[in-house]
Amino acid sequence: MKRTSTVTQVLPYPIDEVWAVVTDNSDYTWRSDVEKIEQVDEKTFIEHYKGGGATHFTITKKERNKRYTFSMKNKQFIGDWIGVFTALSPETTQIVFTEELIIKNPFIWAVSFFALNLKKIQTRYLSDLEKKIASHKLR
Repeated sequence: MKRTSTVTQVLPYPIDEVWAVVTDNSDYTWRSDVEKIEQVDEKTFIEHYKGGGATHFTITKKERNKRYTFSMKNKQFIGDWIGVFTALSPETTQIVFTEELIIKNPFIWAVSFFALNLKKIQTRYLSDLEKKIASHKLR
């Protein structure tokens, strides 16, 4: 059973800065939901969440300042994350992030609409991202 959520946001920052923050798995302290990120190898990492749980990620495409995609899996789902980056001007970047999850258990799928609010998770990520880039600009 499939769930998909897409968010689009225009950020008042250059595409190089947005790309650098999103793709740097060594600096995750700005993520309010992540306890740590374990880098397994160049293309594989594991996000460990505050409150428990982990998701395994495998980078499938990394086209600088354009597209960043990976597959993901944990106990509840498998899926894909697609990030598309567009420079609207030298100082403005549009990002479009899409998550597609396949939840095999019908009960978990039904519960996921309450316990796994994709839009809320994506909105928190965007909020954290903006705070991180803004704080970096102030230095």
